[in-house]
Amino acid sequence: MEAERSGFIRGVKIARNAPCISHLLFADDTLIFCEASLGAMQVVSNLLTRYEAASGQKVNLEKSSMVLSRNVNALNKDSLANALGIGVIEKHDKYLGLPAMGGGRSKREMFDEYVIRFGNASRDGIQSC
Repeated sequence: MEAERSGFIRGVKIARNAPCISHLLFADDTLIFCEASLGAMQVVSNLLTRYEAASGQKVNLEKSSMVLSRNVNALNKDSLANALGIGVIEKHDKYLGLPAMGGGRSKREMFDEYVIRFGNASRDGIQSC
C-alpha cells in the first residue's frame, strides 16, 4: 500500500468511485495488480525482496507467474517476465473457483463475473488508478 500511495505502483479500479486495488491476499497466495512496465516490475521486485527480508520467507519464483493484458506485445511480455524472473501465463480458467484474471481479456471482462458473483449490480467500468 505504501508503494501505491507513493505513486510507485498503480492498481486498478473496478468502478469509477471504487478504491484502487493494488493487491489481493488469498490464503498463501498474493495477487499484485500493476502497470505493465519495467519500472513497475522493478518496484514489485523490490517489494518482494523487502517481504523476504521482513518475514524470513522466500518467494518461490518457480511457482510465481504473471498474466498480462492483451495490449502488451510479445517482446514486452518477455522483457517484463525476465525483469521479475517469472513466467507469463497466457490464460487461466479458474482461480479459487472464480474466473481467473487476464488471458487477453479487458479489465471490464475480467471483473464482469466477479461483480456478478458478488452481487454488485451497478458498475461504471474498471479503470487504472
